[in-house]
Amino acid sequence: MSDAVGKPVRVIKRYQNRKLYDTEQSSYVTLEEIFRMMKEGKEVMVIDNRTGQDITYMTQIQLLFELERKWVTAEDHSLLMRVVTSGRGDFIDYIRLLENKVASLEGSKSEETSLSSHHLYNETQVEQPRTLN
Repeated sequence: MSDAVGKPVRVIKRYQNRKLYDTEQSSYVTLEEIFRMMKEGKEVMVIDNRTGQDITYMTQIQLLFELERKWVTAEDHSLLMRVVTSGRGDFIDYIRLLENKVASLEGSKSEETSLSSHHLYNETQVEQPRTLN
């Protein structure tokens, strides 16, 4: 199977017993292995074997939950509270908000850099002495 741009898609089937089966390797895989595939840039699609429904998104959420559970600290609880109380209260909305802020900061930073470079260039220009003909 391949995606819209022709990149091969790794199909993983999820069975009722929660086991994940890689149809390409013909073997069971773990969430960590799926995580590695994604980190390597492989396109992964997870299908519920019984219904045929695409459950990739929910599997990614589960993967994030499992990874976070291992590393969560007391300071992270305040971050989660900010996520819950912001916008719609979901991660996607919060991430979009952060991306927009970063993009606007990068945009204003590049404008400042451009303006300061132009200003610096104008300040360093030395008028050439005129010659008499």
